[in-house]
Amino acid sequence: MNFPPVVLQVRTSDSSRKMYEDERSWYLYQGSVYPDDRHVVVSHEVSTIVQFRNIDFRMERCTLVVSIPVHTDTFDPAVKLQSPSAVDVWILDASAELSPRNSGKWGLAPGRRTLFTTLSFDAMENNTSSEFYCPSGEFTTLELTCSRDKFSNCEVDFWQERHVIPRAGKFSLHV
Repeated sequence: MNFPPVVLQVRTSDSSRKMYEDERSWYLYQGSVYPDDRHVVVSHEVSTIVQFRNIDFRMERCTLVVSIPVHTDTFDPAVKLQSPSAVDVWILDASAELSPRNSGKWGLAPGRRTLFTTLSFDAMENNTSSEFYCPSGEFTTLELTCSRDKFSNCEVDFWQERHVIPRAGKFSLHV
């Protein structure tokens, strides 16, 4: 399993497609604390970009799997879901890491290359895509948007954390 270390939002009304990161920080006497929580939001106002690093040598067939996390004693995913919600998954034109250290690739969202799939989000079901090629040592960058079908429901909003058991949130499985 490979959780995306990069999860960024884009306002759908912003034609420049400026990316920003929603976070759950809090302040202590010693300074600010930034947990590993990542916010996934898909609505008519906001889309979410996720980026995975493909690190498994010769395991280059991937499947995108999405499940809605559940509340536990140690983690509140703050789920808001209009069930079912139709979400388009776009492959973005980004083969390099999205990082503030990479000034040429930071700030504005990469363009959409191809519509990969449409998933139906439901609180009780996993969503699994078909296989796709994910070359070792490269990055897979996807954008989750409301379906182009204007009559579909579209509100998916949750926090994910890679260390929470049971595992849930957005992740890809390598085959």
